[in-house]
Amino acid sequence: MIEMVTYWLIIEILAIFFAGWGAGVVTGLIGASAVVIVVPILCIFLGYDPYVAQGIGLTTDVIASLVAVHIYKKHGNIDLKSGLQMTVAAIIAAQLGSWLSSLIEPAHLSWVVGTVVLVMGVGFIRSPLSITVDSLQDKIVSTFNQSMDSLFFQKKRSLSSILYYLVALCYINLLRRKYLPHILFGAIIGLICGFTGAGGGAMILLVLTFILGYKIHIAVGTSVLMMALIAFSGALGHALFVEIPWPVIVISCIGGAIGARSASIFANLTSEERLGRIAGGVFAVLGLMMIAGELT
Repeated sequence: MIEMVTYWLIIEILAIFFAGWGAGVVTGLIGASAVVIVVPILCIFLGYDPYVAQGIGLTTDVIASLVAVHIYKKHGNIDLKSGLQMTVAAIIAAQLGSWLSSLIEPAHLSWVVGTVVLVMGVGFIRSPLSITVDSLQDKIVSTFNQSMDSLFFQKKRSLSSILYYLVALCYINLLRRKYLPHILFGAIIGLICGFTGAGGGAMILLVLTFILGYKIHIAVGTSVLMMALIAFSGALGHALFVEIPWPVIVISCIGGAIGARSASIFANLTSEERLGRIAGGVFAVLGLMMIAGELT
């Protein structure tokens, strides 16, 4: 009997460690939240209460993200000022989103976020991220120019050309602002996460790359910085309402730190194209997990 108890205890310790390690790897590679790895493993395989598991995941996220931040900062791949601006906006907006979700039955939007993450991940795999982003921005500028021609040099002005012109104009002017884009998109990410509980780290990286035009290394580094601060805020909130299982947290955080360190070193030494394809693969898996979680 004692041997059986010892056996299951070793299995549980290993499961917790590898959950933290896997979360650290995901954090170090793409700046995603460790919660998406830790919570399913603890709940499905070890039978943890979801709220407790989320607190463990958030604490692991803090440690893994801080380790990754150190590595990315060492390689000069963090936009500190912009990251802090987006983080403050995201934390404030997340509180608003949480409050709204308590008043209104939240629409099931996790599958939408998951689908977007999945599609973007496939796009990362199929084509180098830098080429994809440049192509997207070229299309926006081209649409803007075509819409201007349609508006000012043709007698018939279609509704679609007017709408294209307005959207492209807003986008181009927004990117010229010094602080507004980061604050605005940080608030949007926080609001969605607070309202639906879905996809924070993934959305941050997608916004930084596809909308704000960051290189993949700097985007991941800035995303990791944001997740460290956001996770710290969430972990404090959980600590106020649930008893903290310190032995579990220590094991998970050790695994998270080891995984984040190795993944961050690898990510900073690999090429933009290769890191983009790896990020695409991880995104595709995370997107499928979000969709599956919403359907179950």
